[in-house]
Amino acid sequence: MREFTLNHVWFILGAAGWTILLTAIALFFGSILGLVLAILRQSPNAILRVAAGSLVRVFQGVPLVVVIFMVYFGIAGGGVNVSPLMACSIGLSLFAGAFLGEIWRGAIQAIPAQQWEAADALGFTALERLRYAILPQAIRISMPATIGFIVQLVKGTSVASMVGYVELMRAGQVVNGSTFDSFTVFGLVALIYLAINLPLSFLSKRLEQVKL
Repeated sequence: MREFTLNHVWFILGAAGWTILLTAIALFFGSILGLVLAILRQSPNAILRVAAGSLVRVFQGVPLVVVIFMVYFGIAGGGVNVSPLMACSIGLSLFAGAFLGEIWRGAIQAIPAQQWEAADALGFTALERLRYAILPQAIRISMPATIGFIVQLVKGTSVASMVGYVELMRAGQVVNGSTFDSFTVFGLVALIYLAINLPLSFLSKRLEQVKL
């Protein structure tokens, strides 16, 4: 057993950077997927609506750890070598896409019918209507819920430790394995999560109180 030292602190702090990186990757690709799903859920084509809705329900209904295991071990089982970072990025992006898609779909549906009619009266195409009239308003409406979801996404990255990705939680496990000082180690891990998430939570609550 080794004493908990400043080197351990720096190791855990460094791993927090990998947590933020994984969150950023998942948020980027999840946002793209979520926007596509939100738009498809509004499509007049029933097949596209059902397909998008089914995808959302699957990834909302399956635990995140199962999704990551399916990606990590499933792809490896097919003979393709996939890194923990790539597997976790794919799994978290699918997870984020499903939830963001629903958040943004709700925001789009919250736009008054008069706004849609006004865009039609101006002669906008369907794409122009979304780009110039609907999506800018939907983004403002959905901002508090979107930021709130990012908090959940940051916490969700802790699942990546189960496939060997050394993010914040995994770093805590490694240090705890050598020091056996669980309270100090995971207390520090908890404080770092709080340092990341509390500003986001505060911003989300402020946006809910402000009329955007």
